[in-house]
Amino acid sequence: MRINYYYSTSAIIIFNDEFELKIDDSLDNIVCKIEWAFREYGFTKAEVIDSKTGELLVTVDDDNFSDEEEDEDFEPDYDECGFNPYMGCYDYDC
Repeated sequence: MRINYYYSTSAIIIFNDEFELKIDDSLDNIVCKIEWAFREYGFTKAEVIDSKTGELLVTVDDDNFSDEEEDEDFEPDYDECGFNPYMGCYDYDC
């Protein structure tokens, strides 16, 4: 499930409690940029803090992003095909 945040803010992103980045964008785009930075630079943690109020908006770690390859089925389809007696033919619902 993907949640879209349209709240626009001036924020500070802190990566791995070391690297800070100030950004003005919507919260949804900020999370997308965090995901890109995790893949490109190997960060494992990020916190988004509102630069006006100091409020912690989002905490993200690398467990929040899953690899798309894990969800794919790499086995051949013929293993999953079987005779369906209700339909009277072979299908993938058995």
